[in-house]
Amino acid sequence: MGGASQRPQIRCEGIGLDLGSRQRWHDQRRSAGRRRAVNAACFLTLSMLATLIQSNQAAGAVQQLQLAVFINGTDTNQIAAFVSPDGVHLGAAPDELRALGLDLGKQARSVAVPVMLDTMRGLGYRYEVREQRVFLTINDGLRGTKSYDAAQGRDAAPNVRTGVGGVLNYNLFAVSRQQPDAGGFTFSGASTTLDARVFSPVGTLGQSAILRLADNGLTDALRLDTAYTYSDPATLMTYQAGDAISGGFAWTRPIRIGGLQARRNFGLRTDLITQPLASVSGSAAVPSTVDVYVNDLKTYSHAVDSGPFQITDIPVTTGGGQAIVVLRDAAGRETRTSVPFYASPSLLRPGLSDFSLEAGLPRLGYATTSDVYVANQPVVSASLRRGIYDWLTLESHAEASKGLLNGGLGMVMRTGALGVASFALAGSHGGAGSGLQSYASYEIRVGTLSVNASTQMTFGSYDDLAAACDRLQDNGTPGHAFFNLLAFGPRAADPRFRSMPPRMVNSISAGTPLSFDSGSISASYIDLAQASGERSRILTASYSRTLPFGYLNATAFA
Repeated sequence: MGGASQRPQIRCEGIGLDLGSRQRWHDQRRSAGRRRAVNAACFLTLSMLATLIQSNQAAGAVQQLQLAVFINGTDTNQIAAFVSPDGVHLGAAPDELRALGLDLGKQARSVAVPVMLDTMRGLGYRYEVREQRVFLTINDGLRGTKSYDAAQGRDAAPNVRTGVGGVLNYNLFAVSRQQPDAGGFTFSGASTTLDARVFSPVGTLGQSAILRLADNGLTDALRLDTAYTYSDPATLMTYQAGDAISGGFAWTRPIRIGGLQARRNFGLRTDLITQPLASVSGSAAVPSTVDVYVNDLKTYSHAVDSGPFQITDIPVTTGGGQAIVVLRDAAGRETRTSVPFYASPSLLRPGLSDFSLEAGLPRLGYATTSDVYVANQPVVSASLRRGIYDWLTLESHAEASKGLLNGGLGMVMRTGALGVASFALAGSHGGAGSGLQSYASYEIRVGTLSVNASTQMTFGSYDDLAAACDRLQDNGTPGHAFFNLLAFGPRAADPRFRSMPPRMVNSISAGTPLSFDSGSISASYIDLAQASGERSRILTASYSRTLPFGYLNATAFA
């Protein structure tokens, strides 16, 4: 009974243990999560700090500097931008170095990549951190050459003014002689050469003629040239319609034509210098003054900076001479250098071109009563020369007519300070076949003595327009007319029946002014071999001088 009356006991110890353990487990998880969050935040903060430190270190690795620059001990008075990766070694952008006067050549491959000064051949430097300046030691091979133009400051071309007007030039000439069997002088004739021009903004119309009076009282008139000319100073071009002379060179033969011509005319610009002038170069250790003397005459003076320099376009006389360069620094120390030169109008400045182009009818019998234009033999010719270097000019020429083609190439080159040599080779093809012409010449001036020598030879059946016109002239022309236009038969120009160019022409000439007199003397020798086999040798000597009332010229032939 007693046992039946006891109420059952429920034990909850296990359940109590499970609930407490779970609570502690949740608390531990929350604590671990907080620790992980704190650790992650610390890690992220440390990473950001490390990144920031690395960024700051990277930014500080390449220093941007603005330094005062000294070159070879001389203050340039310039502040240049440099970079330094470690505070010791320096570099700079290529454009910055060029602005300081350095010639980098192939040492700078990219404009955007700085050039480290330690890698540059011919350059040393000292970087003073406290004073923020850099001392560069540069050899002349690395320094850019500064050029000074001696032509600057010369008078520029005057403004061209146009107007309307006319001009008449005339020259009177009369002859009287004394007969051995008659007393006194007798009148032998008189002539007047007239040159009339009418000009306007649209061009110039010119006419020249000769009026003659014979001793028997008869008079006649000979027309010389009739032409309309327009010149354009802006393009240095002259255009001509009417009578003209074809262009060419020493190895070509010009002819007279009636037709059209377009040519370069450097005479329209009085300030333009077409030939290469002398130039001198040197190097100054410190800023100095340079004086240039040409044949003992001072022609140029200018202040130059330290480093290599070049003075161009020094005014010189034609021929050879000596240019003396005097370099004087602030302390008065002088250095003198003598430079020989040779200047010739046969050469063109580099990049300059001279040309002539014409087409028309050949003109025969100029200034004679048999003056005529050949209507059925039109001709065309072109000449071009161009300056390539100061010492080299190239030439080319071409001409053509019915049954004749002719063309050639030539060159003019300066041989140092000794003189100028010319070479040319031309070829032709016509009715008589083909042929060649060779030409060579040399000019030299030693002091006041000038010497010119040339040789020209033809091979095969070489032909040109001048010979073709000679053959037409030999055929005979009408006369006693102010203007004649005539057609010739094909046989008249056939080279098989008429004259051909000379087989050989050799010549040498020399001349010099006299030191004891205001005159000058010259002599020449010519050896000429015709295509027909005839040979001529001519020796001449002459003396000329200016008189108070005129001009004296005496010539002897042998």
